[in-house]
Amino acid sequence: MTIESPRKLFLRTLREEYERVRSGHYDVRRGPYNMLSHVFTDDRPFLISVMLEEFSLFRSSGTNRAIVSVFAATRQEAMDGIDDAVTDVLSDDLVAVIHAVESRRDDVGDSVAIQINLNSATVGEFMEVPTESEPPLQGIHCQFEVTY
Repeated sequence: MTIESPRKLFLRTLREEYERVRSGHYDVRRGPYNMLSHVFTDDRPFLISVMLEEFSLFRSSGTNRAIVSVFAATRQEAMDGIDDAVTDVLSDDLVAVIHAVESRRDDVGDSVAIQINLNSATVGEFMEVPTESEPPLQGIHCQFEVTY
């Protein structure tokens, strides 16, 4: 039996919840990822990249803390600037995933995430235009603190 660290359990749970939202339409990556080179498909039109900006190594209080960065993106049909409907979809999915992670339990019934602090979360939009012949990439970037 392999024992999973609380950090790894949280990240795995976040990934699983993103893979469930919108019936599996998200391609979930861990770590830095070149989104401009990603091949979006009809089955997976959304992409997520998850990074830990910082995390605690030692649990003097019995808990760990991390700053999580989530980059969510999709291709647009045409270069018309930021599409607020796309931002809303990505934002709504992020909130749904965070609430799902908050309700998840490990094998012994403990919370996977003790607290996800959305009061201090920061969210921003981004748009990347690879070339004039390729459709632009639009997304959101969110940072939030989690105690696990």
